[in-house]
Amino acid sequence: GAQLGRNGRTLRMRWEFRLKPWLLQHFSGTLNLDIRRMLANYLAEHFTDIDSVDWFAVARKPEFVGHTLVSLRTLFFSNLFSKTKKNKGDSSEVTLKDVAEYTNAIGLCKVSEKTLTRQKQIIDYFEQYVKKHGIESFDLYSK
Repeated sequence: GAQLGRNGRTLRMRWEFRLKPWLLQHFSGTLNLDIRRMLANYLAEHFTDIDSVDWFAVARKPEFVGHTLVSLRTLFFSNLFSKTKKNKGDSSEVTLKDVAEYTNAIGLCKVSEKTLTRQKQIIDYFEQYVKKHGIESFDLYSK
């Protein structure tokens, strides 16, 4: 991080929450697939409450290929859960059913041109790096 003038924690978070999921999704053919509804419905159908969610099992489901446990939890808590709670407008507990109902009612997510451009730059750089250094196999799922 010091070489880039950035905090190491910030760089690690950028990798885990943004760059790694983009690469995983690109190589699995699911880049920019909006999984919000699928995730919300899966959680509501398979778990009794938020505390019972087995995120390891969720991350292994084929419908969430290209995502990690971290990216799925982040999508759920930072996006779906928080927006549902804000929409609900009261202090009562937000259930998985509430999250699914709210998520199903909202429209699909549109990816901005800026994000699409940045994704292409990151993916192109990664592919060129792999080719230049003769890397034949890599595992983006490992730490």
